[in-house]
Amino acid sequence: MDSLIPNELNKLNQALLQVQREWLTEAGSKASDYGRRLAELNVATVQDSLVQSTSAIQELLAAKDPQQWMAIFNAQLQPRLERALSYSRQWADITSSFQAQMSQITQSEVNEVTEKAKQMIEGMEGNAPEEAKPTVAMVKTMFDSAKAGYEQLSRSTQQMTDMLDAGRIAAIKQASDGHRKTSAGKTKAH
Repeated sequence: MDSLIPNELNKLNQALLQVQREWLTEAGSKASDYGRRLAELNVATVQDSLVQSTSAIQELLAAKDPQQWMAIFNAQLQPRLERALSYSRQWADITSSFQAQMSQITQSEVNEVTEKAKQMIEGMEGNAPEEAKPTVAMVKTMFDSAKAGYEQLSRSTQQMTDMLDAGRIAAIKQASDGHRKTSAGKTKAH
């Protein structure tokens, strides 16, 4: 009976290590996919930028006078902004998807760890000798406190993520709307 609690804790420790290995494998895979997707977006953006820049320079060099040059330059601004906003949206979508995936696998692993720890603690409670019950109760209290702390941290993190996402979306919309209004005003002035 004296070795019951250390044996149960050893089993719990082994189970937790296995869960951590599984989480690291899955998180590594998701991070690799995230990096690949961002790299593909960046490569495509650079390629498009090179093509667009070459075309834009050729158009500007073909201008016959400063007014025509300025008209061509101003006409190129809207498509540039739209491409920048498109890149920003795509980058944000990829990042948001990655964050959601990481949150999901982390929550899944936390749930698994919580369940295993709960089962082990319940096993120790039922099998512990009378003199060990205060120690088991202390372990259970520490576990419950850690679980409550994690849940609060998780809620706070989710609220912060939601707030940042809302701010990002509002900033992109404001930039897009502001440029459209500016472009519409210039078009009416001509």
